[in-house]
Amino acid sequence: MVRREVVSHPSVEICPQCKQAFKNIAQHWQTHSFCNHPSYTETQKAATISLLMYRGYLQQSGGNSNASLVCFFEDQSLTEELFEIYGPLARNILYIDGVEFFGQPIQRSYALFIRPHPYLTRAAEGWGTGRSKFNLDPSQITDTSEITYALLYRLAGYRGFDGHDWPVFDCSQLDVQPHFLRELLSEYDSFVATDTYSKVVLKDSVLFFEDIEKVQI
Repeated sequence: MVRREVVSHPSVEICPQCKQAFKNIAQHWQTHSFCNHPSYTETQKAATISLLMYRGYLQQSGGNSNASLVCFFEDQSLTEELFEIYGPLARNILYIDGVEFFGQPIQRSYALFIRPHPYLTRAAEGWGTGRSKFNLDPSQITDTSEITYALLYRLAGYRGFDGHDWPVFDCSQLDVQPHFLRELLSEYDSFVATDTYSKVVLKDSVLFFEDIEKVQI
């Protein structure tokens, strides 16, 4: 089987505003004049920025439709945690057989699909849609927090560099360039490692780990 649904919401969902049942609740929120999309929380916004810096990308079919988000992961449990964080804003998680679907093995087999939403449409103005993202300046990135950094570290980070207990981000696993991430994380005395020029290292590990330990993700 090329695709197998791992997690999803019930086939019929209740709108929390009008209390009616819908098979496509995202479409209801898009077209109904009295019921709006649930707003993104600060946690959901911060997580979205992490996913866009990882390998997540926005999709938009054109017209008046809102953009949606899809991101692939290796870790099923993390994918399911994110599904819970997004709640009704998430659509489902699919397991995708890379050999059958892409013709070659892929490490990231679990796809998280986030429903179309005006927040993602606004994000697409800066990030673009599809796999080729715009070359953003770090100063253009908003909605970041300790949650952003904690999730990104969980996705593409490890501990230890050149004999020091410093956190390292492997930018070969990300869709942003090392200089971009170095500037974004400058409060932690960040630098780009010159051995491969693909890693961002944080010298102020004490502050970094204190910050990300404040959040649960």
